[in-house]
Amino acid sequence: MKKIFLISSLVIIFVGLVFVVMRNRPTVNDVDSFPGANKTESTTTNGTNGAVKIKPPSGVANKQSVKTPDALWISTSFFQKSDELYFDLDVSGNLIAKKGTKYGKEIAEIRVGSAPQELVEKILKVANARGVLNAKDTGTGEPLFSQSEWVRVSVMLDGKIKSSQAGYGVPIEDFPVDFQDLFKELKSVAEKQPIASDTKGFLFAELAGEQQVQFIKNDPKLEFITFSENDFNADPIIRNAVQMLGRQFPVYNEELQKIEGYIKLSKGTKAFFINVSGKYYYFRLLSE
Repeated sequence: MKKIFLISSLVIIFVGLVFVVMRNRPTVNDVDSFPGANKTESTTTNGTNGAVKIKPPSGVANKQSVKTPDALWISTSFFQKSDELYFDLDVSGNLIAKKGTKYGKEIAEIRVGSAPQELVEKILKVANARGVLNAKDTGTGEPLFSQSEWVRVSVMLDGKIKSSQAGYGVPIEDFPVDFQDLFKELKSVAEKQPIASDTKGFLFAELAGEQQVQFIKNDPKLEFITFSENDFNADPIIRNAVQMLGRQFPVYNEELQKIEGYIKLSKGTKAFFINVSGKYYYFRLLSE
């Protein structure tokens, strides 16, 4: 009986450990699992009059089959302030930094340039660590009254996307100290980059939750746009946004009219909703 009891206890402990590990595991998406997941690399180029023209973050092209560059994107916000920041950094050092506010200018300033390779390598390595991807809010109070900067981190390595937290993310002080220090350095580098000139906005997508899907379906003022696989593959900015949820992609003149058309079809305001193979996504256009 003692032997049976001991074996049963070990089984219970093992199952409990598996549950804890699975519960705390960061979200991982494989870019190759989406339709038409061909990839290409992009760079930034200098414009005229000291301004900078920016190209989209490294993403997915129509025809080329090139390995998607490793990258990191970080968004931050506050509960007690309207300030919002966004940083996009790829393995080549290409850097996009955006400042905005929740209730005023969604895009107040865009800076584009490059980060030192040493910083790139360090922050990509640290951001992929368990302490960052599994960071948890340790506060005991109501988040609404928090004075902290709330941070959300996503990393793409070897074609796989790992996201730390959904929603507002986690207070910066709950991340490992080495990540906090590197993030401060990244902010400092971003402040020294030239201001960009040619973007008309940024587009990003999030997976719509069950309640949000039902709300949209039940509201006659809103509609989902159904994309076939061909539609999806033929629209790079839509495909990139779906494959890299939360990553913000610059929008230019030639794309803005098409996106505004999607917004009109969805009957939204700076937002539209699509259905791809039974999965529902919420898109948001950020603009000045």
